[in-house]
Amino acid sequence: MGLFDKKFCDICGEKIGMLGNRKLEDGNLCKDCAKKLSPFCDDRRRSTVEQIRAHLQYREENKNALRAFAPTLTLGEDKKVYIDQMKGNFVVSRLKPGSWDEENPDVMPIASITSCGLDIDEDRDEIYTTGKDGQRVSYTPPRYNFYYNFDLKFVVNHPYFDDFTVRLNDTRVEGMGTMEYNRYQKMAMDIMNALGVSGGMPMGGGMPMGGGRAPGGMGGGMLAFLNAELRSGADLLLDLSQFESKIADADLIITGEGRIDRQSLMGKIPGKILEIGKRKGIPVIAIAGCVEDESLLLEAGFAGVYATKPKEMLLEEAMKRDVAMHCVKETVSHVIQSEAKNLNT
Repeated sequence: MGLFDKKFCDICGEKIGMLGNRKLEDGNLCKDCAKKLSPFCDDRRRSTVEQIRAHLQYREENKNALRAFAPTLTLGEDKKVYIDQMKGNFVVSRLKPGSWDEENPDVMPIASITSCGLDIDEDRDEIYTTGKDGQRVSYTPPRYNFYYNFDLKFVVNHPYFDDFTVRLNDTRVEGMGTMEYNRYQKMAMDIMNALGVSGGMPMGGGMPMGGGRAPGGMGGGMLAFLNAELRSGADLLLDLSQFESKIADADLIITGEGRIDRQSLMGKIPGKILEIGKRKGIPVIAIAGCVEDESLLLEAGFAGVYATKPKEMLLEEAMKRDVAMHCVKETVSHVIQSEAKNLNT
């Protein structure tokens, strides 16, 4: 079949225009039929014609479920999470109930949620100054304004899609720790609590809300009934130690832990220190016994990541006191020499 041969939709049988074809694994789908699929379905190309027919049958049945859906709780701003607490179902939509006929948002059982986490995506714009010639020049080291997007990521046990994302904010949020930043963190917490997700971990390279899991047990009870404030343990320790005032004149920040990896960016102190350093324009390096995900850590903004344990050394050997002390001294000496060169260039 040539590029310009006529194609027909394998679902409705209608002729497909030149730019209207939606390719399936074993057939073709017109754009009108494609619009009827769930907005969370992103695996169309690997779907067969029969699978699409079954999906569209489900979407027709979803209309009946939607008519019976009676939300008792609404959370969110731009894209909202509607919850029917009586029947244990929820819907995600920008539209209000009564305006859902065309969109036909999926009615999903709360019990189908297998995990949920907040992904805080950071973006930055460089701040410039004006040079002697009137031209725009960078600061040394560079300074940035930081902006954030808040995505609540769901993984679900559903026959027609596996995951979806709810963007909580409609415009970028400027600055970490601001009232608006904290409001979206609380919004994510409220949604997860309402859905009974007590162990929402961050997805991908994102950051956990408030530096950890959604609260359960005593923490959840105090938050719900005693008007308690949920705070990150890392943030609290840094505040109590007056960390930001102590690094005000610093040229370099050194942090670390026993093992550093992608989880160090998820609300742990090294990740929090990195955020502060980036905001202040101060380079941050990390020293740890073991290092994993080095490229991810460097991409996140660490100026350097160093392991005290040589790769070829067994862990049992590295944990011996005299060996560990020697490795630490060697690593620190190497770091100081290399970073001193960087600061002087």
